[in-house]
Amino acid sequence: MNALVRDFQPGDLDSIAAVHRDGATEPVVDRAMTQIHDAAGMDYLRRIILEDGGEVLGYGYLVRSAWHPPGWFQCEVFVSSGVRQRGHGAAIASRLIDQAREVGGTSVTTWSNGRFPQFERFAT
Repeated sequence: MNALVRDFQPGDLDSIAAVHRDGATEPVVDRAMTQIHDAAGMDYLRRIILEDGGEVLGYGYLVRSAWHPPGWFQCEVFVSSGVRQRGHGAAIASRLIDQAREVGGTSVTTWSNGRFPQFERFAT
């Protein structure tokens, strides 16, 4: 894998929406965009992009809201369907979990779409 993991930038939103459309995953509207507007209520928000040759292959986010218990974070990972099971999702998840640990995280939770059992296996 020669992909690069980098920080999210606002210009990435169209590419993120394309990752959702490609994988037929919910939500089609990116939660990261929603979180930009909700950032005032966030204690922590980190979004990262995985790209190869300028093409966005996936992304993920790690968030801790002010009302969550100390050390508790939420995380989601999305990868384009054509490049799944090649380590891209694991690279994103690993980076976000490491980031959670660095800022005092003791628990990371996520959810998956029940229509895709392989997503649940990955999350587990």
